[in-house]
Amino acid sequence: MGDIFGDWVPDSWAGNILCTIANCHDHIFLISTKCQKNLLKWNRFFPPNLWLGVSVTRQEDIERLLYLNMTDAKIKYISFEPLLGPINTSFDGIDWIILGAQTRPTKIPKEEWIQSLIAQARDLNIPVFLKDNLRWTEKIQEFPGQ
Repeated sequence: MGDIFGDWVPDSWAGNILCTIANCHDHIFLISTKCQKNLLKWNRFFPPNLWLGVSVTRQEDIERLLYLNMTDAKIKYISFEPLLGPINTSFDGIDWIILGAQTRPTKIPKEEWIQSLIAQARDLNIPVFLKDNLRWTEKIQEFPGQ
């Protein structure tokens, strides 16, 4: 796994990856980043079969949503993985949320943090995908467009 929008990734590599994605119409590609500022540089190259997300682990990471929402990506998502603290934000413009725990060492988020995010998503009809590593009692694995 890597971050194709990282400052250390040559533009030619990121461009080649986006071109390949655009030419593979029968597939959906998910790309998450922690380097949100570089999203705007590539915005005009996001094909419709690219679902674009940002990784948010705690409240301090919420500014990543501002950059995500400035893109023209068809599907925008937030990956709360690992969820390391409570999150208070608006889900405006978001099409999907993913929640997961930290692995190695395993660190399961507090139940109330997970419940809060699920409730917010439910109120806005946003699909929720809970990773198995949460060990959640209810299996919730929804996708946009279902």
